[in-house]
Amino acid sequence: MQYACYQSLVSDRRASKGDYLPQVSIFGGAGQEDTQYSSGQKIDQDLTRTDLGVSVSQLLFNGFRTQADVSRLGHEAESERYQLMVTAENLSLDVSRLYLELVKAQEIVELSKRNVVSHQEILDDVHDRQSKGLSSQSDYAQISARLATARASLVAAQNNQFDLEAEFYRQTNTAPRNLSVPRSDVSVLPDNLQSLIDQALETHPAILEAKADIEAAKQEYRGAKSNH
Repeated sequence: MQYACYQSLVSDRRASKGDYLPQVSIFGGAGQEDTQYSSGQKIDQDLTRTDLGVSVSQLLFNGFRTQADVSRLGHEAESERYQLMVTAENLSLDVSRLYLELVKAQEIVELSKRNVVSHQEILDDVHDRQSKGLSSQSDYAQISARLATARASLVAAQNNQFDLEAEFYRQTNTAPRNLSVPRSDVSVLPDNLQSLIDQALETHPAILEAKADIEAAKQEYRGAKSNH
């Protein structure tokens, strides 16, 4: 939708340039005419009138309104383009966050599975010891409770993973498969905080969008003064 808005503003800007060009109008008409006076004399006459003509005009000066409109629409189109970039980058950040959360969720599920297996082995060992009279019933009940808790944690971890997978599919229309821990490329990062701030002020689309909006407002104000 935002791309369509951008294309619309580009078309509006192209149309606004039409005021720089000569205007050609063709007019015509035909029909009955009832004439009662002509040159001050009373007459009563029915005529069949036909008109056909061409009018050519050229705008010479309108207080720079056309120039301001063209410039304003250009800045508004740039603002919409930067907004499109902001939306795309925010979507990329959301997908990246989901990816990292999915990697973490998968690791938690694996750890939960290992935790269940470990508690199951302990329970089997306690059960074997109990059958030989080496462990009490309370030990067996305690380990059983811990195993139940481990299984509940596994179910919760799996549900969280399923939710994240569904959200990832909704955002990307692709099922998450073969996920791996990403490695950041520190070589593309600025050397210090000030360099990062300077780079953001020069290239961040949200800041550039705000600047374009300011310039568009200035041109709109300039065009509003054309009647003076």
